Amino acid sequence: MSRRSLSRLGGRLLAALRSEAVELDGARHSSSASGAGGGPAAATASARQQQPFQQRQSYGRRQVLADPVSLPRGALLAGSVALLVGGAALGAQADRLVARQAEQQPAAAAQQQGSRGGAAPIGLTAVSSSSSSTAPAAAPTAASSSGGWLGDYFPSLLAHSQAGRAPPDRSVAAGSAPLSGCLSPYFISDAAAKAAPAVVNIMVQAGIGLPVGSSGSGFIVDADGTILTNAHVVSDAIQRQHYAYGGGSGNSSAGSKGITVTLQDGRIFEGRLVSYDTVSDLAVLRVESDSPLPTAKLGRSASLRVGEWVVALGSPLHLQNSVTAGIVSCVDRKAVELGLAGARTDYIQTDAAINKGNSGGPLVNLLGEVVGISAMKAVAADGVSFAIPVDTAVDVMRQLKEHGRVIRPYVGIKMLQLTKHNAAQFKKRDANFPTVDAGILVPGVQPGSPAERAGLRAGDVIVGFGDRPHQTVTTQALIRELGQHIGKPLQLRVARPGDVVDTLTVVAVEASDPH
Repeated sequence: MSRRSLSRLGGRLLAALRSEAVELDGARHSSSASGAGGGPAAATASARQQQPFQQRQSYGRRQVLADPVSLPRGALLAGSVALLVGGAALGAQADRLVARQAEQQPAAAAQQQGSRGGAAPIGLTAVSSSSSSTAPAAAPTAASSSGGWLGDYFPSLLAHSQAGRAPPDRSVAAGSAPLSGCLSPYFISDAAAKAAPAVVNIMVQAGIGLPVGSSGSGFIVDADGTILTNAHVVSDAIQRQHYAYGGGSGNSSAGSKGITVTLQDGRIFEGRLVSYDTVSDLAVLRVESDSPLPTAKLGRSASLRVGEWVVALGSPLHLQNSVTAGIVSCVDRKAVELGLAGARTDYIQTDAAINKGNSGGPLVNLLGEVVGISAMKAVAADGVSFAIPVDTAVDVMRQLKEHGRVIRPYVGIKMLQLTKHNAAQFKKRDANFPTVDAGILVPGVQPGSPAERAGLRAGDVIVGFGDRPHQTVTTQALIRELGQHIGKPLQLRVARPGDVVDTLTVVAVEASDPH
């Protein structure tokens, strides 16, 4: 229906409404004149009383009352039908206009592309890995965004006429990268789904015939049934093994009894304690299965950034297959800050909810890779939880497999990591402080220790060791290097007051087990 036809239909509707109003006005005047009982004088008085409430307006040659009137139902019904018909006509016309523009858009785009030397417009680049849906998929979107004069004057009607159309396919093809900076509604679900099949629930009996003692979570790291968890999750089994064999780690029937492992799919296995390390709070279990088990992919905790999304999986309060999410609050929270003097690792701090039963479960990134092992939370606060970095866990598992224990070095020094800022503060307080912008400050040396025998003194700054330049000298790196040189000499480059740099040789020994 054209615009002229719509205007003619609207004029007829308005004339009909005015005619109804005039007839009703005449009926009111005749009824008031006949029912007053006082003749013309009474009718005149009645008209004067109604005059303040009835202001007259002129529409052409007719006089119509401006006060509200009650129109007959027939007139209202006719008006409603006319409006509906007009709206449908406008919607149909909008659809035809949009379809015509959609047909014209590819030709115009091809002509413009040819005039520009064949360069493809950047805004029409397809996300999908398939090359067959590049320009055609983008053309309807560009056409529907304009709508011509109808879209300018009737935007809501145009949107309503297109509401029934199928929405564009915004799914990302398998193997292709998502849009940069855009988060899918299922970005947490997708990350959890990748690691969830490998997450297990662990329950340990306190003793033969006794109820469940320690419990928690874990995850499968090898298809042969190797499981990584926290040592405190299987503390009852560790105690039984300790009493039976006088401590240590390894295979023990006494420590393996009463360990129940439940997979996400409901399968239940009897677990066996393989090895553990109470200093790092990590333990390795094993279950026997006739078929390969699902495994979790291990990532790198060293690549974590503050503010990065992480997902915690586990069985808090024995509620299996639970998922919580948060961000990384700190990537290297020191054990000393948490009051854990015996621990020799940094922790990942996160605001993802980690409760009793989450211990031992994986902390994964948005790729579904394990970056940490949930370990503990702050009791007096919410949103303050901690996980063991997966890089530390991998090193512990390697040593447990190779040596049956974790070999840690001892040289007898205290260490403080120096940065550009705190080094400048030390230099400002003491002019004799070495001029450095990085390194490890040695605040104290234990008497009779390997460090004292090597010639280290309090106030020295270690600026290098082995082949490592001073820019990469960190406390964790030095500990790892010393761990690989237990019983072997390692050269240290030390800066001393007066900007003197000496080279010392230290031989680390194996640290005694504090437990």
